[in-house]
Amino acid sequence: MYGAIADPLKKNILVYTGLTLFIFHFGFIIIFCFADKFGDSPLVSVAGKYSFPLFNQDWKMFAPEPPMKNIKMLYSCTFHDSIKSEWTDPGKETLEKFQSIRFWNYGKQYNIYESLYRNYIGTKRGDPWQSMTNHYLIDMAKKEFPNKKISRINFSFGEKNISGIGQKDTSSTLGNAPWTAIHTIILNE
Repeated sequence: MYGAIADPLKKNILVYTGLTLFIFHFGFIIIFCFADKFGDSPLVSVAGKYSFPLFNQDWKMFAPEPPMKNIKMLYSCTFHDSIKSEWTDPGKETLEKFQSIRFWNYGKQYNIYESLYRNYIGTKRGDPWQSMTNHYLIDMAKKEFPNKKISRINFSFGEKNISGIGQKDTSSTLGNAPWTAIHTIILNE
């Protein structure tokens, strides 16, 4: 006898719960879309906290942001016999590979190289980005000059605006680009 009464009650509770969730869901979305019409109401804050993670997106979701600058980091080594090497761009080879084979992981490798530059500038001594950049340059120099004793590495950064999307620039110079000060790593080997 009680089972026959409970079934319509369960059905009504499910319908009312579903209807309430439906109203709240679309109500919050409408409030989120027209937040300026509701002023500084606490309801706008609640609707924003609900809707923002679900519906907000940036354009990077659809396409990566094209680079607006070419970034170069050049380094030069001084050896124990006081001979200096030419200035070398450690990212040149990776950039050339990326531009010739787009479906490989060279783009991600070049992003790491660029992030070393972007995050090094403006950091204080002892910052992890400085340490990573220093280790990267030491590894690159030892790879390029395996049989020579390196006493110091000088390096500098530069950037140049790209005039056209897809423009290739694999040169090791930046022309009249603004270069940062020359930084030095002294090796105790």
